Amino acid sequence: FTGDFVNAEKALQLMLVNYVVEPEEVMPRAEEIARKIIANAPLSIAAIKEAAIKGSEMGLEERVAFAQKKRDEVLATEDAKEGVLAFAEKRAPVWKGR
Repeated sequence: FTGDFVNAEKALQLMLVNYVVEPEEVMPRAEEIARKIIANAPLSIAAIKEAAIKGSEMGLEERVAFAQKKRDEVLATEDAKEGVLAFAEKRAPVWKGR
């Protein structure tokens, strides 16, 4: 909040970033993170993204209510049922975006 510049290690210490890597490791790490994200249910990812973007413009109570609404919408989908079933059957889920 001061406007002071911080180096990578300090940014990590302050939890402003999740990782600090060497320049040649940036793309491999980004691809690793992307693979983890795309393995998740697309409707959940979309809801999280929407809540983060829209929530940044809301007050706390409105933001919490919006996040709960998005959660309820996602939990009512076929993909939510598939996630639970896949976990119980110890297999990878097959997301359909429904």
